[in-house]
Amino acid sequence: MPMAFVYNKLGFDICCTVGSGGKEGKSGGLALGWRPGVDIRVIGSSVDHIDAMLYVGNNCLRITGFYGHPETSLRSHSWELLRRISSTVTGAWFVFGDFNELIGHEEKLGGCIRPNAQMRKFQEAILDCGLQEVQFSSPMFTWSNGHTWEWLDREVIQAEWELSIKAGDVLGCLQNIGKRLQRWNKEKVGNIPKKVVLLREELQRLPFDDTRAEVQERRKTVKQELTKYTAYEEELWAHRSRVTWMKAGDSNTKFFHNYVKSRGWRNKVMGICCNTPNLHI
Repeated sequence: MPMAFVYNKLGFDICCTVGSGGKEGKSGGLALGWRPGVDIRVIGSSVDHIDAMLYVGNNCLRITGFYGHPETSLRSHSWELLRRISSTVTGAWFVFGDFNELIGHEEKLGGCIRPNAQMRKFQEAILDCGLQEVQFSSPMFTWSNGHTWEWLDREVIQAEWELSIKAGDVLGCLQNIGKRLQRWNKEKVGNIPKKVVLLREELQRLPFDDTRAEVQERRKTVKQELTKYTAYEEELWAHRSRVTWMKAGDSNTKFFHNYVKSRGWRNKVMGICCNTPNLHI
């Protein structure tokens, strides 16, 4: 599903995408979108980050969407990138994304023990950049493959973070985005499984041994549409679960769907704690 289509349905008039190397732009890469009236200016990007300035009233904020390299041997390049960006920051800075790394052993449950030296490199990068964690009141694990749970997605801010935005403004923005996401999900994403069912039913009603040209042509069209929407459905569940080990035939099983639903509950954010006096969510 093209990102332009997704952002259009969410009401985001402007978007920046980088590194979308997947088939037809359906996977891989990063994207940052915003609605009309929001003053964001992208100042840099790569396949692993999108760097921008956000202007809110008299405040100017540096925001960086970040992705840590998935290969351990190459992750040090990500930390150097973070340091390079940090050297150009002069004001408030907010970094968010999937860092693909842990800060401590308590951020992992199950699986192999993460080497201390590997985590230390991430810790040193965070300290060198003068960043600190944004404390969330929510389930701490953000990724799981069913037998291992890890906290890979996080938000970090500069220790000198000072932002005089009323809590109501922030909450109103988050609530508005949430409503748009729910509406888009109901109108578009939620219809994909239903579309698959309808196409299968129609295909069954079209006799394969009917030699009429119009029937055979319709069967061909329906089969093509069914193949497309089935792929969309499998991609939808794969993204929702973030299970990269999904093999052919694993999708559309009761276990797979239940796993997706349980992960959504674990990732639900109940609230955010922040030490800044003027920012409470």
